[in-house]
Amino acid sequence: MPLWWLLGAVPLLRSYRQIHYVEAQHEPVRDSFRRLGRVFSELGRRPDILFFLLAFFFYIDGVYTVIDMATAYGTALGLDTAGLLLALLVTQVVAFPCSIFLDGSPESWMQRSSCPFALPLTLALLCLPSG
Repeated sequence: MPLWWLLGAVPLLRSYRQIHYVEAQHEPVRDSFRRLGRVFSELGRRPDILFFLLAFFFYIDGVYTVIDMATAYGTALGLDTAGLLLALLVTQVVAFPCSIFLDGSPESWMQRSSCPFALPLTLALLCLPSG
């Protein structure tokens, strides 16, 4: 596995030049907490960013819940670790083109939000009998 990450990182390491960064400080821990405090104080003035962070928290919590429940269900069905990883990989391969297909942008095939289509479909799939 480390070889895979090394091979994937080589092109990035060869061509990437970081242009945005924080200069090294004399007291990096204290300065980091100061910057973090400034970020949290700015959230009070920017409710749109706070709303986004809360929405992302609940979204990613839902993603992890689905993954956790899927692996528990797969284990109950008798899948081994390789089978569970393969199932999660296939899910990602299927989810990517479906997310493009269900895109709600004005240029998409529906010319409006895909939520009226995607939400009932998702609920119907979740309610399918398990046995």
